[in-house]
Amino acid sequence: MDAFASFIDEGDETILFEPVFEFYYQQNELFGGKTRYFSIDPPKGNSDKWTIDFKALRKCFTNKTKMILLNTPHNPIGKMYTEQDIHEFISILKDFPNVLVLSDEVACLLLIFISLLC
Repeated sequence: MDAFASFIDEGDETILFEPVFEFYYQQNELFGGKTRYFSIDPPKGNSDKWTIDFKALRKCFTNKTKMILLNTPHNPIGKMYTEQDIHEFISILKDFPNVLVLSDEVACLLLIFISLLC
């Protein structure tokens, strides 16, 4: 919540991936942000992989885009971003240097904590 409160001003756009954990858009909109949704494509055929159309994602960015939220595993579908996915994100973000990346890695921290207990 602090990131949205600190960085989002009235009318700023935040890109969130659908399906989306409802907390994210609620916090964005609470502080006056406009949510731009981008759908992650569900698995097709025999695949179990959710995919991102990065060419289409690039088109979601505007001069009002202030933030994009990335979390891996993605909540709620569990998609883990691959190294190639990360390079694709970087490629897009190089063209939008003022966009903040909010990375929510709660699940990773939980896994680290659990591994320390075992």
